[in-house]
Amino acid sequence: MRQTGQGTWHRYQEEATTQAIAQAKEALISFATTYRDTHPDQVWGYLPCPDSNNDGVADPGNCGARDETVIGRLPWKTLGLPPLLDGTGECLWYVVSGNAKDSPKTALLNWDTPGLFVIKDSAGTLLAGASAHDRPWAALIAPGRVVRGQTRAVTGGSGGTACSGSLGASDYLEGLDSLSGPLPTLVLGTPESASNGSNNDRGLWLNGPEVFERIRQRSEFKNDIDTLLTDLSNCLNRLPAAALPPASPNNKGVGTFPPPLVSNEVLSLCLPTAPLKLNLLQNWQDNLLYATPASVNGDANCKAALLFAGARKTAATSPQIRETITQRKDPTNYLEGGNEAALRTGGNLAGPAYFDKSSPATDLLRCIKGLPVGAVHLSFASDFTNFAVTGGNQAAIPHPADATLELAGATGLTGGCFWYAAPLPLAGRTWRAYYEFQFGLADTSALGNGSDRGYGFTLQIVQGDNGTPLSCGSESKLGTLQPVDGWLYSLVVETDVSRNTGNADPAGNHTAIMINGNLNHAGSGSINQTCDGSASGCLHRPANQFEEAPHPLAHNQRVEIRTGCNSSCSSCTPANHAFPNNYANVAVWVDCRDCNDVAVALERAAQPPTIQRCVNLDSTMNTAYVGITSGFLSTTATAQSVVIQNFSLRSE
Repeated sequence: MRQTGQGTWHRYQEEATTQAIAQAKEALISFATTYRDTHPDQVWGYLPCPDSNNDGVADPGNCGARDETVIGRLPWKTLGLPPLLDGTGECLWYVVSGNAKDSPKTALLNWDTPGLFVIKDSAGTLLAGASAHDRPWAALIAPGRVVRGQTRAVTGGSGGTACSGSLGASDYLEGLDSLSGPLPTLVLGTPESASNGSNNDRGLWLNGPEVFERIRQRSEFKNDIDTLLTDLSNCLNRLPAAALPPASPNNKGVGTFPPPLVSNEVLSLCLPTAPLKLNLLQNWQDNLLYATPASVNGDANCKAALLFAGARKTAATSPQIRETITQRKDPTNYLEGGNEAALRTGGNLAGPAYFDKSSPATDLLRCIKGLPVGAVHLSFASDFTNFAVTGGNQAAIPHPADATLELAGATGLTGGCFWYAAPLPLAGRTWRAYYEFQFGLADTSALGNGSDRGYGFTLQIVQGDNGTPLSCGSESKLGTLQPVDGWLYSLVVETDVSRNTGNADPAGNHTAIMINGNLNHAGSGSINQTCDGSASGCLHRPANQFEEAPHPLAHNQRVEIRTGCNSSCSSCTPANHAFPNNYANVAVWVDCRDCNDVAVALERAAQPPTIQRCVNLDSTMNTAYVGITSGFLSTTATAQSVVIQNFSLRSE
């Protein structure tokens, strides 16, 4: 039999070790990247606690004190891995920085959070941690063979598992002597130390920038940052210009937000209630800046500027360091050259309004103008309690904790409605609204293995001279208020996911602009039922749009109503709203990009409306009530549902 040489055998061992620690590193990055998928309302980035009893599962509850670096076995079961072994057949060990572990969580975790330990080799060479932001968040260690009389017999825990053995890390690892104190040091072996038997540990590590390089590719991360900025700008833009807070000097203008919240001008005014948004604000507070007065992208009418500083500049000549409190208060460590100077001198601030994963270091800016006299700005985030539920029992279910509205099938034939309590000025104004929606169940009827779940929901705007709406329409009418009920005039943005032949619906899901409560596509004032985009007010989508299988996707709609138009709506000047300019252009975007800030008009050249319609606006609509209405088939056990969130509307 041919014998394998010792050198070849050692090479196999080295390769097995390299593969094991690389696989473990990838699993840890994946855990951090998908953390919120399995931990609702949390931010991404956290790493699991180690396994201290050899059962392969991350320790439940707290692993050590807050911000305390801890060590244990790699929690391979938690990471969805097999028990990874190094080339000598030993299971891997795992060190996690105290401010990257998920229990107890640190006060602030984002792409600037430095690790809390460094790594050297046994010759004293620094391997990781030359700068604060280069310090590892975690390290994987392959222990190798027994050295220096280590004992690895089973002494407790879950003996008999694939990774049974001693519970003491020092029985496996040689470089732990300095893994304590204010800046712990993990020591790995070198070929020389492995040869003389003093340290044969091999390791691989990961840091914050590596983790967030992956996280920022997620569309949800972009949505987080954009929504955080939009919520804050919505909050500030609903204040009269004279009531906007001044910038706070020496602290980037925003104030500080450690738990518990301390008094400051901006964040305390706009503190969210939804747990996820609160966690986002807490963890990304350092990247927020606020300046007054301000010119933003050449607009001198801005009364203030809200900024989100991008990822750190890492150039060797002038790197941005965001470690100490002093460094985190300094705008030069956050803004790029031009904006940093403009913040100090009152010059023009420049940059895009929305996050782009391809340019993570770019500063994001929002112009804050406040609320003009007579204008109204409302949102679920700030005004959720000013909406009232009407309709069938449990057809409209508000969730104040996260400011979301759930619409489902009612007990009976009445739909569910959610009406804002006060009328808003419409004639002579521009309305801009935005909301996100996600259906609860996939529609598999087109595949022959399910039933249609009908019907859908609407944004309905009804005449303001009829008093506050205290009722809701039928399920088959998607909950809309009808002329027979006394609501003669209305605008309806219909999101229909069920074909109702009685309404001459097109054969597929669609969004349509209907008027006066009439959802019949063949009726008076209706939209052509081809609904393929050739008709101005309706767009036919594929059969499973909005109810995708296996899981429906999140969608959005943006609505803009410009009054004071001529009869073709080719020219609209809200201030001229009177005969003959009493028409309104109603435009809807479905799944628009970077469109959730209702304080600014959407650029139509870059993003043409999905559908639009020119409507003769009756004088009863000079003021109007706005609400979300729905109708779902309550007679089926699998009736459809939809969740509405991040609703905002501005009338100015």
